[in-house]
Amino acid sequence: MAGYEVKNGIGIIPEGTTSMSSCAFSAKINDNALELQSVCIPDSVQEVGPLAFEGCKNLTKVEFPDTVKIIWGSVFKYCEKLPEIKLPKGLEKISDDTFNGCSSLKSVEIPETVKRIGDHAFASCKSLTAVAIPEGVTEIGNGAFAMTGLTSVILPSALTKLGASAFCNTEISAVEIPAGVKKIDFCTFASCAKLKTVVLNGPSNIGVNAFEKCPLLETVTLPAGIKDIGYDVFKGCTSLKTINVPAKKAEYYKKRLPEELHSLIVELPAEKKK
Repeated sequence: MAGYEVKNGIGIIPEGTTSMSSCAFSAKINDNALELQSVCIPDSVQEVGPLAFEGCKNLTKVEFPDTVKIIWGSVFKYCEKLPEIKLPKGLEKISDDTFNGCSSLKSVEIPETVKRIGDHAFASCKSLTAVAIPEGVTEIGNGAFAMTGLTSVILPSALTKLGASAFCNTEISAVEIPAGVKKIDFCTFASCAKLKTVVLNGPSNIGVNAFEKCPLLETVTLPAGIKDIGYDVFKGCTSLKTINVPAKKAEYYKKRLPEELHSLIVELPAEKKK
């Protein structure tokens, strides 16, 4: 791409650039993409185009100015040696596939301004064991953290949408779903081998295979108003012992859960009114 260069491992962005071109340093079209090791994005840049650093497998350092407000999809896809990233203040969304396949990514700093984390944004970031999701995030896309090394997660209270397979194949051991989430999509927490405890506060629908193949899952707590529970939600959850439901809701849930799970249903005592 004319104007974008790599000198001694450093990415050079043309002076005065306000919008970085798509595929600016991408391995798709740049023969020297594998030479890129670090880049300091200048203050003039406000937007980083799709696939800008895609496939730069030796990139280890990126510095963003807070002037950057938009980072398009797949910008760092398959940057396999990138260990950490601090996203610019003012960013409102992490686009689809932004860090997909960044297998060495261990640390990411997400600004409080972010509202949406896109589809597969951090998928296959196997070294990512922890992430602080800002309280203002309302949407986590399909497969956003799938196949990462996450061992725990605190979902923000503002969350309203949680995509399919969002946390599948992770190492989390417990999760609490905020009241604002109205649907747990299909396979959202499937194949979480260490998941033991699930608390759902508000969804009206649980999608098919949502918690499939979570062999250590022991306890699930359901709210009062779930209307639809998809098939095989707890398939392969061989350690499941207790499904807590609100007082006087056992019969309600027996109509929505398969017969083999009926013996696990436990009604919780009614909360005393203050």
